[in-house]
Amino acid sequence: MSLATYKNAAGFSAEKIELLEKDFAGLNESGSDLAERALRYVIDGDDANVLDALSKAHEPALQLRLVQTLRTYQAHRPASEARDRFFADIDAVGFEPYLRLAKVYEAAAKGGPPVPLPFQAYYAGLPWLELFVQEIWVRERGGKKPAFPISILEEMLAAEGQDSALLMKTVFSVKPQDHFRALPVTTIKSLSGFRDGIAKHHVVVAEAIVHADASRKVELLDILSEQQIVAGPFVRELALLAISGAKKVREAALPLLKHARDEARPLIEQAAVNGTPAERVQAIRWLGRFAGEAAREFLLARQQVEKGAKLKEAISEALGEVRKGVAPVQDDVASPRPALPHIETVVPLSASARQAVA
Repeated sequence: MSLATYKNAAGFSAEKIELLEKDFAGLNESGSDLAERALRYVIDGDDANVLDALSKAHEPALQLRLVQTLRTYQAHRPASEARDRFFADIDAVGFEPYLRLAKVYEAAAKGGPPVPLPFQAYYAGLPWLELFVQEIWVRERGGKKPAFPISILEEMLAAEGQDSALLMKTVFSVKPQDHFRALPVTTIKSLSGFRDGIAKHHVVVAEAIVHADASRKVELLDILSEQQIVAGPFVRELALLAISGAKKVREAALPLLKHARDEARPLIEQAAVNGTPAERVQAIRWLGRFAGEAAREFLLARQQVEKGAKLKEAISEALGEVRKGVAPVQDDVASPRPALPHIETVVPLSASARQAVA
């Protein structure tokens, strides 16, 4: 069909429409008009009844070559090259056409053999979201991340009455990491704009790094470091974590504060006065190591009033550190923690797993 065939109120380029036509061509295998109807629905928003027709069609998910279906039933069959090119860069057409495209994937997944959706617990039970995100992410090639912005997915969620922060909450969950969540987390982190999403949803992130257990705190702080997040929105939380009683938590928090020492210092001075005994000792040590001359007056004042042996010893050591000078920024942590192990990104489901999600 030509571009003139569509109203194209969304504003897709002629190239994108041609790619969608090629991508949907498989729906014509049964001699139906499903491809044309589905295209009009995605591009123009017409004929929403096509979703019901797709859900009752014969193997539309296989005809569309949805990645979840190919992995389970036709691993030898290549994915859609037209879809690769369609998602290689994103037309600025708003979220509505992409939401309709996701609904086409969902409707197609209902027809024919069951399409496994093993990660619904992490996608709020929304089949369209899991299917759409997988279609985006599987097109990662040669270390190049998907071009599709997480911000559009958030608009899609909001339009469906869902929490727009759902994806960020999946990544920054306080629950201990588990094998199944590892893949959705890897997928979401790969989306364009994920780093900006951390700043946008800083309240969600801050609550997670405060309320998670120690091992989970380390995992979440590692994500912030990996994304090169500035301390700004999280300086209060990071200051508290930098004086945590858990050494691994302190080590994970320190690099994130390296460019926000001046902002963190008043908060850590407050903890040195009002914190728990363990926090007060760690706060004094941080001030001696990282605040330098700016903390000298405070430390001398505390030296005059503190009575506890551990605190007095910590203050004496901290003043010694001040005399030596502030540690360089790159020396926040003595030695880096080992990198997280590689997570295999395309893993065919085993027979037992297919049976479990069928």
